[in-house]
Amino acid sequence: MWIAIHIYHCLDLLHYMDNVWSYEMDTNLIYYEPYDTWFPQKQVKLLLLYDELGLPHIKKKQVFSHSLEIISLFVNPLDMTISMLDSSRSDLITAIREFTDTSQS
Repeated sequence: MWIAIHIYHCLDLLHYMDNVWSYEMDTNLIYYEPYDTWFPQKQVKLLLLYDELGLPHIKKKQVFSHSLEIISLFVNPLDMTISMLDSSRSDLITAIREFTDTSQS
């Protein structure tokens, strides 16, 4: 990500592990030929960098919308909400309880 941000000036990138996301104020979309799809400019710029560097990426992870699922959290900036599926929340609670359980030392 350092190269994307500091060398290629892909601004406003947020990332966690292999997930990268951002926002786009410009409503104009740009055609990205390898996926035969129109995406926001920042997204296409990052995909072109990945292509130049030979980094793999897949179409199904290239999403854009007013709200997005980011690392199992549903982020909706229009409503100013972040939520989880009930099943994801239950899995998280179980994992936390197992991690903090001191009875199995």
